[in-house]
Amino acid sequence: MTRVLAFESRRANEIAILFRNLGWEPTVVPVFSEAPQDDPKEALQFAADLFAGRYEQVIFLTGVGIRHLLKTLAPHYPQEAILAALQKIVTVPRGPKPSVVLREFGITPSILIREPATWREILATLQNEPKRSTAVIEYGRSDTRLLAGLTELGIPHQSVAVYHYEFPSDLSPVRDTLQALAGSEFDIVVFTSSVQYQFLVAAAETLSVGEGWKQGLRGSYVASIGPTMTETLEADGIPVAFTPSASKMGILAHELSKVYVAKAKSL
Repeated sequence: MTRVLAFESRRANEIAILFRNLGWEPTVVPVFSEAPQDDPKEALQFAADLFAGRYEQVIFLTGVGIRHLLKTLAPHYPQEAILAALQKIVTVPRGPKPSVVLREFGITPSILIREPATWREILATLQNEPKRSTAVIEYGRSDTRLLAGLTELGIPHQSVAVYHYEFPSDLSPVRDTLQALAGSEFDIVVFTSSVQYQFLVAAAETLSVGEGWKQGLRGSYVASIGPTMTETLEADGIPVAFTPSASKMGILAHELSKVYVAKAKSL
């Protein structure tokens, strides 16, 4: 049976079911978790500036960020007031996930970003737009390339951190996974976010497990969900064997199965 490893956290069950339906044996080990900021000052300042009319545009990089923002502001402002203020300005979701969340809260996105919806596509889209004063609701860490690009385009902007990434409370499953990688126990390894690999590297250093896991990874069939993820892997000498046509989990599983089965038959 084909053994496949993934590092999803919020969608761990979903990706496991997708691979299990293919007849594969999935192992899903989250390497980071998402937590709200300890200090909500950036979210509160964003709300104050939003109500004061200082923003003409908001870029939402993740759906998780939208939910964390509204949850953080809930004790201070009525949600209806926040949503009403957002409806009056230009909203720019990075891709389908934040678009879905905005619509869930009754906001129709003003500008859609084409796939694969990386920082490059955001900048390419906004370069032909008016230079609106902009808030960027961040990932769990700052997207420095996007912020630098906004500066180059002459778009005034403010980054707003509403959540951050951190290690899981228990790192023993990650330790076991690193050891299994070193032992070449997986046929396919799937990465769906560049943060996953960054935290995997950090966990290996924290746990002092050596570099054997990277050798095992290089010997596996590595699948990357998009160009940013691929760049992260290849910059560290990890060859990527497969990238799907769109950065969606269902498409990833479907196309990966076709390509991998074809590869196996040719051997």
